[in-house]
Amino acid sequence: AQVPYLFPFSGAEFLRTPVKPGVFNIRASYIEETEQLVERITADLKLSKIAILMQDDSFGESVKSGLNGALLKRNLKIYAQARIQRNSLEVAEAIKTLQRTQPEAVFFVGTYKQLAAAIKQAKALNFKTRFISVSFIGSERLIAVAGRDADGVYISQVVPSPNDASCALVQAYKEDMQGTDVDHASLEGYIGARVFIEALRKAGAEPTREAFIDALEHLDM
Repeated sequence: AQVPYLFPFSGAEFLRTPVKPGVFNIRASYIEETEQLVERITADLKLSKIAILMQDDSFGESVKSGLNGALLKRNLKIYAQARIQRNSLEVAEAIKTLQRTQPEAVFFVGTYKQLAAAIKQAKALNFKTRFISVSFIGSERLIAVAGRDADGVYISQVVPSPNDASCALVQAYKEDMQGTDVDHASLEGYIGARVFIEALRKAGAEPTREAFIDALEHLDM
């Protein structure tokens, strides 16, 4: 129907490769996020035994693929893995499975409530490891649920800090939010709205779907 799909809250590769006309992404892909995380884990933290705890679904598989590729580039491989069901908080057996292999870091793929439950279970078992996650987790939501247990969790971000006053975009965002709560996900939505508005302006006073899509395809801002 030629309806444009704007700024999905997903880094899934099928939305990017091959390029799909009418799909417009702003956020980085999971492959790009995992590449940056693995670089930091291996270069800065000097860790190599990296396991994955993932939802048993397409989201989990998408991030696992990115992790596997980033590790292979460094002559490493996924050290161990365990799966949990989508949205399930039953994580105890998965954590016990990973504990037996003693990974230095656990790459987590799921929701913030699941990660909070996994961290709590790991602490109960005295399983000392670092938890790593892509931005989809929502750092503010994780902190709200996990509290101090969230200390030491590494999370990549695909937008600037919503509190970075040195960034002009963030300054405009905070002014437009008029004192309401700010976070990374909200800032990402704001960026999408700004891009949408700019494309609409460039589509002319009487925009058509074709003109709007053309404006998006040629937008440079």
